[in-house]
Amino acid sequence: MITVKDRDPARVDDPFLIEKLTAELPGILFWMLEGLHCLLANRYQFTISERSRRNLEAAMEDGDNLSQFMQAQAYVRFRPDSEERSTYLYRAYTKWCEDNLESPATQKLCRATPVTPPPAS
Repeated sequence: MITVKDRDPARVDDPFLIEKLTAELPGILFWMLEGLHCLLANRYQFTISERSRRNLEAAMEDGDNLSQFMQAQAYVRFRPDSEERSTYLYRAYTKWCEDNLESPATQKLCRATPVTPPPAS
């Protein structure tokens, strides 16, 4: 995942950027070859920076509203040695989605997702 900064409204685009980059071609080529050398040394596996890893985790959490729902203690309370029908759990999940302006996953996907209760507080 690549993150970018918002464009500064005061920024003025450089109409001569191509000419400036052309002058830097030897350095750009060297930089590309260094990257290829690292890629070969890592057996064609890209390294992931800590910042990229955090961004990816955050994006995955944002896209996983099932996990967010499971943390919402106002909708679901877990008790040791208790069970409930998946239909009731799905109803609570769709209500949580409605209240939080989220799009619910399908009931089939919810049934296939393991339920992990949040840690006891």
